[in-house]
Amino acid sequence: MKTAADTTPTTDRATLGPLIKVGTAAALLDASGRKIRDMCVKGEIKAVKVGSDWRINTAAFLEQFGI
Repeated sequence: MKTAADTTPTTDRATLGPLIKVGTAAALLDASGRKIRDMCVKGEIKAVKVGSDWRINTAAFLEQFGI
């Protein structure tokens, strides 16, 4: 059984991998997932599409938004 801790995106910078999911990026910016996806589509955030999901370059994202 999944708990809230299993589904809540991590925002602890020390535990972020090289790529983050849209939900994690949204949590870090206190923005909606839709806004983050739109920014990925427009090329405003350095990201790649993997299947139907976006993966965002963690280092570039943190630098871009001063996190």
